[in-house]
Amino acid sequence: MEDYFPDLSNMLHHESSIHRDILQWDFRDTFFNLTIKEVLFLEWLSTRCPGASYIFKGDDDVFVNTIRAKAKELFVGDVITNAGPHRDKKVKYFIPESVFIGAYPAYAGGGGYLFSGQLTQKLHNVSKSVPLYPIDDVYTGMCLRKLGLAPEKHKGFRTFDIEEKYRNNACAYNSLMLVHPRSPQYMIKIWAWLNDPALNCH
Repeated sequence: MEDYFPDLSNMLHHESSIHRDILQWDFRDTFFNLTIKEVLFLEWLSTRCPGASYIFKGDDDVFVNTIRAKAKELFVGDVITNAGPHRDKKVKYFIPESVFIGAYPAYAGGGGYLFSGQLTQKLHNVSKSVPLYPIDDVYTGMCLRKLGLAPEKHKGFRTFDIEEKYRNNACAYNSLMLVHPRSPQYMIKIWAWLNDPALNCH
């Protein structure tokens, strides 16, 4: 199958040579392959970062307030409960009955979530016995359930955005950990707001 996208390999090599911050695996980067990325990420974390205190996993279109991203909770995010597969073939999340029947376990929306380092190895180990599922955040919820755990809802994670009237208010972001979606240009603007010494949100 041919991709109709520009070849960015030279740019990736350039960034990697400067920042050493790129992980790359040999599979097609598509929506339904995000679970493969999740499992490989857990394996990489387990082998390369066993001493990490906390891990944040998120999409590239979320604003993450790293000033606030400190918590003692085990696994936190914008938790979705009482959900199930979409049966409409026109929906991005369509899953046929031949793949899954029933309700999903509680799961943190894939826009981003935070979990403790001590959970990494457990998630990696249990992922070997949980069949791959094409929706990555649901899959992680399945892994947590197999461990006898559940994600905890945290009001600082807004994977479905905040009210429009607050979106240009710097103080609205000051108490949040994650907001989705945001463009790179908007993230730069928010970051400037939060790092302004004159910002007063009391």
